[in-house]
Amino acid sequence: NIRINSVDEVIMIKGNKVVLMRAFFNLIENSILHMKKAGEITITVQERDNSVLLVYRDNGVGMDSSEAEKVLQLNYKGESSGSGMGMYLVAQAIKEHNGTIEVRSDIDKGFAVYMTLPVNL
Repeated sequence: NIRINSVDEVIMIKGNKVVLMRAFFNLIENSILHMKKAGEITITVQERDNSVLLVYRDNGVGMDSSEAEKVLQLNYKGESSGSGMGMYLVAQAIKEHNGTIEVRSDIDKGFAVYMTLPVNL
């Protein structure tokens, strides 16, 4: 299941639609590959001042917090069999849009990505 939570019906940001869609595709694909069971993905969207806070969270197996700090690095694979590019590309997409990104996770507590994007570039 994928659930989107927002108090606002519509929040507009300027950006490259293809790049941002690819970033969210990578997040969802990573969750599906690493949850190891049927789970839930929740995306919370909240407008703050001149930015949008996006919190992407899954309820999968998670990872050690020290590993979570590294997943945005180029070619970091950890214990996965992926290419090491997915989360790096997510981070680059957010940074390309003058945003911020932070990953938080703990074993057996899921995986969360906190992103901010400016409303106007």
